[in-house]
Amino acid sequence: YKKIVFIPRLAFIYSIDKKNFLKFLYGKAINRPSFFQTLDPVNNPGVELSPLQPETIQTLEINFTGNLRRDFSLSLSLFKNILNKLIFRTFFTTSEGKIVSYQANVGKMNTIGAELTAQYSPSDRFQLEMSATYQNTKDKREKLEDITPGYSPKFLGYIKTSLFLTEDISFALTGNYVDKVKQKLTSKKRI
Repeated sequence: YKKIVFIPRLAFIYSIDKKNFLKFLYGKAINRPSFFQTLDPVNNPGVELSPLQPETIQTLEINFTGNLRRDFSLSLSLFKNILNKLIFRTFFTTSEGKIVSYQANVGKMNTIGAELTAQYSPSDRFQLEMSATYQNTKDKREKLEDITPGYSPKFLGYIKTSLFLTEDISFALTGNYVDKVKQKLTSKKRI
């Protein structure tokens, strides 16, 4: 893939005061097809396949970060991700009865969400950090809008406590929560 791609990233930061900030962020990223993904035309001679394009993601985010007290800070982010040209593997049967698989750019998903992070440091020796994220991802492919995308949990949680025993020795305990990620078919119509 030899096409030159412009990848913009913009940030605007507004200082409410010395301890509180608003950030407006926009970014775009690409994921070029891997070597193995581009081998499909070689592995499937006689099958016409379109060249794979890079997957893209655009992110819009509004973030508030504030030090509400000397020992307590808070961050709230609202975000939207737009994923396009996602590469999916597809299987089909040829007229000769041969099963063929190939990868193509067929996916589009949108995610909206919010993330809240709090950090508490009552002393130089102890720190507690907690974070919670809610996200809702929708598959935008035709006829797949009612299927919950796999590997896209609605809720994520994170907690970390740190105890600094000396300048060189610390002890930390972390925990993560990931909501269910199985696919389920929902229907808007009753049959």
